[in-house]
Amino acid sequence: MNNLPTTTTSKAPAPLPGTIPAICHGVPFMTSLAIAEMTGKRHDNVKRDVERELTSLGEDALKFEAVYLAGNGERRPCYALPGEYLLFIASAYDAKLRMQIIRHWSALNNGTAAPAPDAANVFVQRLISGGIEGRREQLRKDETIARAFREPNTRRAYLAFAGKP
Repeated sequence: MNNLPTTTTSKAPAPLPGTIPAICHGVPFMTSLAIAEMTGKRHDNVKRDVERELTSLGEDALKFEAVYLAGNGERRPCYALPGEYLLFIASAYDAKLRMQIIRHWSALNNGTAAPAPDAANVFVQRLISGGIEGRREQLRKDETIARAFREPNTRRAYLAFAGKP
C-alpha cells in the first residue's frame, strides 16, 4: 500500500471527521485543499478541476465531497481523494508526469517493466516540492514589493511600473 499523505501532513485545513466520504475510510487520501496548497492554485479552481475530471470518468463528485472549517468558522465543501483518484486528478497539473505514467503503464502492459510500488509517493513528493518552490517564488515577489513600499522613490517607481497612480 502506498503511503500517500493525508491532509494531516499539510497546512491546509483537514476535513471534519464526520464528513470524510466513505470511499476514504481506512485509506490514505488527500483533499482538494492540500492539492491547491501544493500546486499554488486557488481552491475554487482545484474544486472545479476535480468536478470536471470526475465527471469525465463518469463518477459522481458528491461521492468524494467533505466539509472543512474555514478560518472564519464557516463550513465549506472540499473533496477528499484516495490514491488512484488523487493521481488521476493531480497528474493533470503536470504534463511530464502524465507522460511518465503513460510510458510506465505501457511498459507494465507489454511486460518490459516491473511495478513501481512507490510511484505514488514519488509523484506526491514532486507535488510537494513544486508547491514549496511556488511558495518560495511568491515570498520573493512579496518581499520585493514590501521593500519597494519602504523606500519612497522605489515605491513611486514600482507604482508607476505597475500602472497605478
